[in-house]
Amino acid sequence: MHSTGDASTFLDGVLRSFKQFGLPENYRLYGLLDKALVETDADVRNATYRAFNNQSMRDLIGVPYVHTRPALAFTRGVVGYRPSPTTSESFASVRKT
Repeated sequence: MHSTGDASTFLDGVLRSFKQFGLPENYRLYGLLDKALVETDADVRNATYRAFNNQSMRDLIGVPYVHTRPALAFTRGVVGYRPSPTTSESFASVRKT
């Protein structure tokens, strides 16, 4: 399993939603995603994602550039929470006043 900030989280989780991006279900570049997902060499994996990215920019009709934040609720008096763009927040600094 890859971390939340990993390219696979965005590309597999979002771009495999082919219908909303005008991609065919059998989009030919999904093979690159499959290859990158199982690649253990970080340099080869990054190059594969880069190749997917470069080609998909020619094919996509739109590109999502944000994710929604996870919904978090805190009781009154909780301070020190700092959101992370990769949803890997540390709660070490969170405390109740």
